[in-house]
Amino acid sequence: MFLIFKSNSMALMQVIKEPDPLLRKVSKPVQKFDAELTNFIDDLIETMYEEKGMGIAAIQVGKPIRALVVDIPIKEEKNPLVIINPKIKFFSNETVILDEGCLSVKSDNGTLVNGKVERPISITIEYRDIQGNFKELSIDGTKSEYDLWFARCLQHELDHLDGILFIDKLCTMQDINTINKKECMKS
Repeated sequence: MFLIFKSNSMALMQVIKEPDPLLRKVSKPVQKFDAELTNFIDDLIETMYEEKGMGIAAIQVGKPIRALVVDIPIKEEKNPLVIINPKIKFFSNETVILDEGCLSVKSDNGTLVNGKVERPISITIEYRDIQGNFKELSIDGTKSEYDLWFARCLQHELDHLDGILFIDKLCTMQDINTINKKECMKS
C-alpha cells in the first residue's frame, strides 16, 4: 500500500497501474473486521473520490484483500457501498456492451484508456459489510440507468479481486488493436 498524502483522519493512496503484476494476483479474503480495516476502507473511499472513480478495489492500492467500494455518481449525494468477501450468486443471461475505463489502466500521458466490454445486465452477490455482517445485494440493470451502471461497476471491481482487468474482456478488434498499439509504443 502506497500512501501519497496523510491528514489527521484519512490518507490518499497511490493507485497502482497496469502492468504492475500485483493487479494480476487473486486477492485473499478479509479475516479481521477491526479498526484497521475500517481505517483502510475510509482511505480507500477517499482515494476513489480523489481519483474521480465510480469504484475501486483494495488491490488497486496494493492491498490484496477481497474488499471494494462502489459509488455511482449519477445520484447527487455520496453514498459509498463497502463490499467485503463478495460471492457471486447470479448473473443474468441478458448482457449489454458499454464503454469502460479503469483507474489502473491509463495511457502514458495519464488519461484513462476506454474500451467496449460485454457484461451481464443484472447481478446478485452475497458479501459482508464493514462490521462483518452478511448481506445480499441484487441489482437489476433493466430498471434504471443508475442500476445498469451500478451492476457494471460492481462486476468490474469484482474482476479486480480475481486479477482480471477490463482490457482482458474487450469486445472488438479495434479496442484490442488500440491497446496493443499502446503496448507496442512502450517497447
